[in-house]
Amino acid sequence: MRNSESSQIYYYYKQIFELLDKENKGEIKYDYFINFLYKVGVSQTEKENILIKTVDYCNSSSITPKQFLSLMLPFTNRKKIKEDALRNIFNRYDNKKDYLNINEFKSMILSLGYEINDNEIREYFKKANLKRNGKLDFKEFLTFWDK
Repeated sequence: MRNSESSQIYYYYKQIFELLDKENKGEIKYDYFINFLYKVGVSQTEKENILIKTVDYCNSSSITPKQFLSLMLPFTNRKKIKEDALRNIFNRYDNKKDYLNINEFKSMILSLGYEINDNEIREYFKKANLKRNGKLDFKEFLTFWDK
């Protein structure tokens, strides 16, 4: 794996960890981790393998950033894991239209644990909506998420 690719993967998982660390303690509760696996559509077999590793590796009720990265690294070999995870999140809010309006975008951002006001939501949506049509499609969403 190239160094820049490694940095990008690390940054991506760091962002996810920070979203799951709702109490800003530098650790995530085991339940939040399991819920995350469910939300991103991890298969039952993969989930069982991760849970076994979690129990063996972590041996506690919470997971540190280092443990989280170690548990998630096997997914980097799966083609487009990031895109898969983000597609699942996007699909939960698009009401089967394949785009998000500003209210759906706001609901999604807030559900991910961001504390953000309406002005910031409007600004982010405006930056993300490259086509300037008031409809944030998945490609625009991916581009926004990568920034």
